[in-house]
Amino acid sequence: MDYTEKQVLQGKAVLFLGAGASYNCTDHEKKRIGFTGNELLQKINEEFLGNTPNHLTLDFASTMAIQKAGRENFDLFIKELVCDFDPTNEHKLLSEFKWKAIFTTNYDEAIEKAYRENKSALQKIEKIISDNDSLQKVVVNPDKLPVVKIHGCISRPNDARTPLVISCSDYRRHQENRSSLYQYLKECLTSDLVIFYGYGLGDNNIVGILDDLEKEGVNRTRHIWLDPFMDEMYKDYWESKNLLCKVNNLYDFLSEIKSKQDSNILSLNTFLKNDSVISKLIPSNDRPSNELETYLLKQLLYVEMNDEIKRESDNYNNDIFYRGNTHGFSWVAKNLDFQRAIERTLEVELFENFEISNQLFNFLIINGYAGSGKSVLLKRLAWNGVSKFNGNCFYLSEGATLNTKLIFELIKLIKEPIILFIDNILEHQTEILEIKNFSIKDSSKIMIIGAARSNEWNNSENILDKLNPNFFSLKDLNDFEVKNLVNKLKEFKAEGSLKELSDIDKYKFIKEKSNNQLLVTLLEATHYGQEFSEIIKDEYEGIYDRSAKDLYLSICCFHRHGLELRAGMIKRLSGINFEQFKEKFLQPLELLVTSYYSYRVNDIVYTTRHSYIAQHVFKQAFLSEMDKAQQLIKIIRYLNIGFDTDSKALDFILKGRILAEEFNDKDLAHSIFNIAQDIGVNNAFILHQRAIFEINHQNPNYELALDYLKRINSNDGYYDMRTVEHTKANAYRKIALNSSSKQDKIKYRNLSLKLLNDNIRTSNRTSMPYHTKGLVLLDEIKDCDNENDLVDIIKDFENNLSAGFKKFPYDESLTVLEHDFSDEIDNSPRAIEKIKEALRKNSDNIYIVQRYAKFYIKKNDFLEARTCMLNFLRNDVNNRTINYLMAYSYIKENESLYFQNAIKYLKKCYSPRDSNYEPKFLHACLEYIYQSEEKALKIFTDLNQSNVSPKIKNKPTHMIRDSEGNERFFDAIIVTINDQFGFVKTSKYAENIHVHKSTISNEEDWEALRPGDPLKISIWFSFRGPRAKTAIIL
Repeated sequence: MDYTEKQVLQGKAVLFLGAGASYNCTDHEKKRIGFTGNELLQKINEEFLGNTPNHLTLDFASTMAIQKAGRENFDLFIKELVCDFDPTNEHKLLSEFKWKAIFTTNYDEAIEKAYRENKSALQKIEKIISDNDSLQKVVVNPDKLPVVKIHGCISRPNDARTPLVISCSDYRRHQENRSSLYQYLKECLTSDLVIFYGYGLGDNNIVGILDDLEKEGVNRTRHIWLDPFMDEMYKDYWESKNLLCKVNNLYDFLSEIKSKQDSNILSLNTFLKNDSVISKLIPSNDRPSNELETYLLKQLLYVEMNDEIKRESDNYNNDIFYRGNTHGFSWVAKNLDFQRAIERTLEVELFENFEISNQLFNFLIINGYAGSGKSVLLKRLAWNGVSKFNGNCFYLSEGATLNTKLIFELIKLIKEPIILFIDNILEHQTEILEIKNFSIKDSSKIMIIGAARSNEWNNSENILDKLNPNFFSLKDLNDFEVKNLVNKLKEFKAEGSLKELSDIDKYKFIKEKSNNQLLVTLLEATHYGQEFSEIIKDEYEGIYDRSAKDLYLSICCFHRHGLELRAGMIKRLSGINFEQFKEKFLQPLELLVTSYYSYRVNDIVYTTRHSYIAQHVFKQAFLSEMDKAQQLIKIIRYLNIGFDTDSKALDFILKGRILAEEFNDKDLAHSIFNIAQDIGVNNAFILHQRAIFEINHQNPNYELALDYLKRINSNDGYYDMRTVEHTKANAYRKIALNSSSKQDKIKYRNLSLKLLNDNIRTSNRTSMPYHTKGLVLLDEIKDCDNENDLVDIIKDFENNLSAGFKKFPYDESLTVLEHDFSDEIDNSPRAIEKIKEALRKNSDNIYIVQRYAKFYIKKNDFLEARTCMLNFLRNDVNNRTINYLMAYSYIKENESLYFQNAIKYLKKCYSPRDSNYEPKFLHACLEYIYQSEEKALKIFTDLNQSNVSPKIKNKPTHMIRDSEGNERFFDAIIVTINDQFGFVKTSKYAENIHVHKSTISNEEDWEALRPGDPLKISIWFSFRGPRAKTAIIL
C-alpha cells in the first residue's frame, strides 16, 4: 500500500473540492442540475443582463449583475440555483472515510447532505465559513470534520462580512474575515496530503495559493490532482510543480483505496489488546473504553515508573533540567529535584488527611510567583503519590485537555477516591466546576491539587476561588531548601562554575540570590559570576546555526506571552516539520526549547523553558526597531486566528498601546498593521488599534486617531463598538487637554461625555467608561472658573463615582480616581466654599452632602459632618451612602466607644444579597470585636462567596486595637500547624484563628513550633474572617 493510500485510510488526508465535484448533482427527481462555470455564466446573463451577446467573463457578469440587482437579490439567485443539489455517488462515498479536513469553493450543501444521510459516517460535519466560526474546537475533536467553505455558503446568504465570492470585487476582498480559513488551507497544503478534485488546472484562485507557497520556499508533500479529462500538456506542466496528476474521477480513486481497507488497517482494539494501564486499580473485570484508554496513555497520566519513562530517564541529559526545563518525568524518576520545605506537609494533606476526610470534593492550590518551582513540586507530589503512598494519582500532562466525561468514567471504574494534579489550573475553570458538581451528585471522593501564579489567581475572572481551596504558597528558598539545592547540584555534578567554591560559599551565594525567582537563582548558581540577563543573552548568541537562531526567536516571540508556537506554523515559517526539527535543530536547541503534542490544537507545539526567559530573549535580541518590526511582520504573516494561541498572539502583537511604547518610528508600527490587514484580519480591530496607537504615541496625532475610528463600520456585528466609542471619547478628552481654546475644551469634553454616557448605559462589563468620564469631569474641575458650574460638575462626578462603585466594588482605577478627586477638592478652598453655599440652598442633594461630609470627616470635624448628614437622613432615612458615612464617622472618631452607633447605621447599608460589601465587611468586624462572634462568622461566610476578585477577598485590614489605639495582642495556643500555616485558639474567641508563618518576624523560627506552644497574636480581618496579623513566640 503506497503513501497516498495510507494517508487516506488513516484519516490524515485533506480534500479540496471545486465546481466539478458538484457537476453531477441532481434534484429529488434525479435530474442533473449541477453546472459548469460557463453554464453559470449563461444563467447569470439570462437572469440579469438581458442575454447580451457580448463576450463576458464570469467575474464581469457577476459584478454587473450585482450592480443591477443588488447583492441580496444576486445571492438569493445563487442560492435558488444550488439549494436542491442532492449528493452524488462521489459525495456519498467520501462520507465513508475519515478526513483531516474538506475544503471547497462550492456554495452548495451536497457534502453536508451526504453526511446527514450516512448514519454510519465516522465524523460529524462542522461548517467553517468565517473567522467567527470555531475552527480550533472542530480541528481538535476527532469525531468532527471541518468543512471549510472559503467562498461562502448558501446557508449564510447576504452576510456582508463574508459574501459569496464570485465577482471581481469579491475576489479582491475574499480573505477579509476569512483569514483563518485561508491560513488553515495553507498549513494543510504545507504539511498534509491534499487531494484536489473538481478544478481545472487553470483555476486562477487555486494556482495563486500554490504559487504563494512556492514563493515562500516551503518543502511540501506532493499533492494529488484528480481530473478525468486532463490534457497531457497540462499534466506534464503541473507535475513539474510537485503535483501528482491522475486522469481519474474521485469515485474510482476512493473505491480503489477502500478495497484495500479491511486487510491493511488495524482497528484501535488491536493496539489496545494488552492490559489497561490502570488494570490494577479496577476492582472488577471491567475495562476502560478505548477512548478512556487512549486518554490515559497520552493525556491524563497514571504517574508510575514504566518502560517508556525508564528508557527516557536512562538517556536523559541532566543539564536540561538544571537549565530550567521541567517537561516530562525523566528528571523526577532520576530525583534531580531538591526537597521543598512544604513537600512533607502537602504529602500529609494529600495522602493521609484526604484518606480520613469525610468531605467529597477537596481542593488545594499551590501558588507562587512565576518561576518559583510550582510545576516541579506538583510533578514530584504526583510521582510520590503512586510510588510512596500507592495513591490513585493522575497528572494532566502538558498540552492535554481536561475531559470531564472520561474522568467521570474513570472515577466510576476505580470506585475509590482519586487525586488529580493539574498545572496552570486556571485554564480549566469550567471543567473543575463540572468535576466538583459530579463529586457531590455522585458521592465520589475527589481531590484536585492545582498550581497557579499568585497574580493570575487574584484576577477578577477567576471563578475557582469561590470553591474555597486550601492554599500552600511557595516563597523564597529557606535555609533547609538552600542546603538541599546545594547538595543536589553537587550530587549530579551540575554545579557549573559554582564548584570552585567551598560548600559554605556555595550556600552563601545561593542564599543571597534566594529572593529572586528560583529559575533565576538556579541559572545564576550554575553560571557563577554572571547575571541572569547575561546568561540568557549568551545562550541566544551562542546558537551557531542561523536558522535555529531565527526559529528560537520566533518561539520566544510567542512564549513571552505564555503561548505555544504550533508546528503547523513553524513549517510555514521555516519550511521544516517536526522530524526535520529533531534532525537539524535538536542539538543546538536541546537545552533551550521544549516540544510536545498539544491536544488543544491537535498539533506539536514548541515553547522555551519559561516565559520569563522568552521575555528576556525578545527584549535583547534586536539591534534596531526595524529588526523587531521585521520579526513581528514575519510572525503575523503566518498566524491563523482560528487557533486560540495564534489569535491571542495577534492581540498581543497588535495592541496599539504596546506598539506605541515599542516603536518611535510610526511607519514601522503601521507596516505591522498593514501586513495584518493583508492577511484578512478583522478591519475594525486593525483600525481600532491604529487609533489607540496614535493616541498613546509620544508624538500623538489625535485627529488621525479619530479618522481611523470613523472608518470603522458601525454595523460590524462581530466587533464591540462600545470599545470603539470609548476610545473615541478618550481621543476627544486628549484633544481638549491639549487645546488652548476654552471653546474647544468645552466642545470636545461635551463630545467625550456624550459618548461615555451612552457607553455607560449599554455596557456593564468594565469600569472603563466610568473611569474615563471621571477623568473628563476632573479635567473640567481643574479648568473651571465659573463657581456655579463647579458645584454641578462636582455633583456629576460624585454621581458617576457612586454608580461605578455600585457596579464594580473595590475597582482599583475608580479608587485611584476618587483619591485624585478628593485631593483636588480638599486643596481648593474655593470649591469647599461653593459646596457650603450649595448645601445651604439644597441640603437634600446627596452628592453635595456626601462631598461635604467626606471633607469634614477627613478633618476630624465629626460634628459638622454629622449635622449635614442627619439633616439629609430626616427625608431619606434609608439612604445607604449617607448611612455608611455616618457609621464611618463613628468608627474613625472612636470605634470602641461608638461601635453600637456604627453598627446601627451599617445595618441600613446593605441587604443579604447585594454588592454593598464594604459596610457588610465592617459590620462583621465590629460584631466580632464587640458583640457576637457567631453572627460575625455568618457574615464572613457570606462575604467569602461574594463576587469580587481573590485579591480583594484576601486583603487583610481593620486591625483590633486597644483603648489607646494600638495593636492589641491576645494570648493564644497553637492547635494545628504545618510548614505554611496553622490555627490557634484564644481565650476570648470560640473559633480557631488562622495564622500564617509570615506573621512571625523570623520565619525560620516557625519550623520549631508545635501544637500546644503558646503565642501572642494580634488580629485583623479579610473577607474570609479573622486572621492573625502579628505572632510573637513566647
